Amino acid sequence: MAPKGFFTSTALTAGAVAGASVVAATPWSGFGNAACWTWPQAPPGLNFLNCCFVAGFGPTGNTECWGEELDLSFERCCLEDESELVRRANETLAAAYGSFEASATGLAHLMHRVDVERHVLGRRVLRGPELELLGGLNDLLRQWREKQMAELAERLDAVLLALEAAQRRAPARSPEERPARKVAVLMACTPDSASSELCQLGANLWQCYAQQHGYHFIFDSNSFPAFPKKFRFEGGAPKGLAEALDADFDEEAVRFITQEPLTDRLGTDGVTFKWWQRWYAARRHLPAFDLILVVDPDTAIFPSCTHEELPEVLGLKEDVEEEWPGVITRDPRDEEDLNGGVFALTSSPWALLYLDLLLARSRWPIDVAGGGGWCHARQAAEYETLLEVLALSRMASEPGGQLDYTSECMAHAVPQVVQLGGDSVAGCVWPQYLKCWKKNVARLLGPSGSRQAAAALHVRLLDPLRADLNYRPWSNEPRYRSAYLNVAGALPLPPVANTAFLWHYVGIPEKAKHMLRDFGLSGLEDSLDCARLQRLFEDAAFPVCGLAGSPRQCPFDDSLLMPRFFGC
Repeated sequence: MAPKGFFTSTALTAGAVAGASVVAATPWSGFGNAACWTWPQAPPGLNFLNCCFVAGFGPTGNTECWGEELDLSFERCCLEDESELVRRANETLAAAYGSFEASATGLAHLMHRVDVERHVLGRRVLRGPELELLGGLNDLLRQWREKQMAELAERLDAVLLALEAAQRRAPARSPEERPARKVAVLMACTPDSASSELCQLGANLWQCYAQQHGYHFIFDSNSFPAFPKKFRFEGGAPKGLAEALDADFDEEAVRFITQEPLTDRLGTDGVTFKWWQRWYAARRHLPAFDLILVVDPDTAIFPSCTHEELPEVLGLKEDVEEEWPGVITRDPRDEEDLNGGVFALTSSPWALLYLDLLLARSRWPIDVAGGGGWCHARQAAEYETLLEVLALSRMASEPGGQLDYTSECMAHAVPQVVQLGGDSVAGCVWPQYLKCWKKNVARLLGPSGSRQAAAALHVRLLDPLRADLNYRPWSNEPRYRSAYLNVAGALPLPPVANTAFLWHYVGIPEKAKHMLRDFGLSGLEDSLDCARLQRLFEDAAFPVCGLAGSPRQCPFDDSLLMPRFFGC
């Protein structure tokens, strides 16, 4: 007989609190104490979610699941037994010492478990064995990556030759005979977001800029792999040449994401692969162009700067394409945050090296480890890859050069043990990664504002005082201080402070609305006709384009739009 009060229905109320939803019974496996759900004559519907969901039932779970006769309780059923934690931690670490794949998979499984349990149990504090496991996996993954990069450094010449052969480039000609450079602007939106006002506005503004200069505009809304699979573009380095570029995992490595059918309903981002879409699009299109600018949909060229040619802004000399760097992005100053919203890629094999290293990371199972995957919405993956390519570039610039980077920032690019309110939790501390990245870049290239160009021939960090490729108005424009945002129309709108080249509306609410306002447009319709758009820009008499961003770092770092904790 079931203890008094146990459910006998297969549809359980997901909470005794007002407004709770009804959740169908689901066969969860491997969470909590399985004995609580599988004892003889157990009624249907007993499982981790339906008994332990703190947000629905309160801190002691669903009291109708607990029976005194069997000594069932929230603590016994919802919190995994310590001996089981020890067993699993030992098995995982033993495997992780043996291979990179086991390290990455072990970290992914641990973070997925923590993510699911955090959503079900509320705040998820790491227990003793988990603390040691997370710390060990984090360090092992860094060591394996250091080993991979050392191998890549040894084989760099062969890798670059393979990537150069993959670029479908015309035979070398004299400057007079060369065809016009093929330049493109690439913006990617998911199939679900492609028709949104923001994607439509961004696409219209970029298409008009591209038409004005004879560039191509690519609006890619392809649905790329939903989560890591063995997807790899042809025309890259042959498999087996460098482990850092391979990173193939079998289906078992990511099966955990589909084992619990309610994973995608718990608020986790573990099944969200959208952050990678634009990089798959860039890899798809780059071989056909000499230069591609990869942009987010919440970006646009400032109206008075639309006459500026992209190669000139980037400092690319038309007649010496062989000297073009492979990757170009904004150089963050000392107090500024990293942001991956805008990258320029050229026909250099170094651009393909960056993309292939980055997309190899997308195949790591850690990417679907929920809120504990790559830190800061995958920007840690973007910038760790950039740091690796920069270090390789530095090595290649010196006769007999050695790779002078030991993957130390990897420890902060993936989840680590974090102290929060006296408890140990699993998570990311972005400022720690930011500090590590800037320290290593300064060591390799010198301080911001005076980088040694010769040390990074293949990666260019563009000084925002020359041209700001990623100008974020939330911390640089007076009109985005909280007083003007929170009291719409109550105060006169301050004028534009800096006519920077490319504006990025990251961190700003109602992005499309504010882009339209700042660009003097009354609505999306104003952007449909490029000739009319250009006339509107001219009639608005915007201040002359200055290209550069703010002369002072973080002039409005008291903005409430984004925590100061992250930099500006």
